[in-house]
Amino acid sequence: MTLLKPTATMLFLYLLSQTSLNTMTGKVVAVNSGDTITLDVSGENFQIRLADIDCPDVKQPFYNPAKKFTERRVLGKKVRV
Repeated sequence: MTLLKPTATMLFLYLLSQTSLNTMTGKVVAVNSGDTITLDVSGENFQIRLADIDCPDVKQPFYNPAKKFTERRVLGKKVRV
């Protein structure tokens, strides 16, 4: 039992350190919809879906205001995902 706590702690810290390795930093070059952006990372574009955000689709009410809201906040800015 005394060995279990340090082992679990070390495993947790190792897993936590591995999650930060999967990040990208780039410039938002397009807002495709209220919840999807295009990110330029060193000349390569990635389409990113924003987590836990659900905006109206193209033919649904409030699509344009949702897209413009996202554009005002992130378009042309440097972000890390």
